[in-house]
Amino acid sequence: MQAALSKLESENEKLGIGSEEILNENKRLAGIISSWTRSSASLDKLHGVMKPFGDKTELGYNSDERSTAETSSNPQLVRTKLQTMNFVKLNKPVKQR
Repeated sequence: MQAALSKLESENEKLGIGSEEILNENKRLAGIISSWTRSSASLDKLHGVMKPFGDKTELGYNSDERSTAETSSNPQLVRTKLQTMNFVKLNKPVKQR
């Protein structure tokens, strides 16, 4: 009888340790899931404030203009923009022998 009781106490202790390990693992995984949830919410928020594809506002275009419409229907506007661009050539010093 004493041997059976000792065996049950030992088994109970092992189960208690296993239960504690499982609880710790659950806490760790809950932290990971919480982190992913926060990251997902941040990504959704960032995605919500991104400009739609083809939006060229703040790039020198009006918000109602599109680059294809500008080049095909307003060639004068394109020419004016190109005339105002300045290109600078970089002169590299020539090595003397």
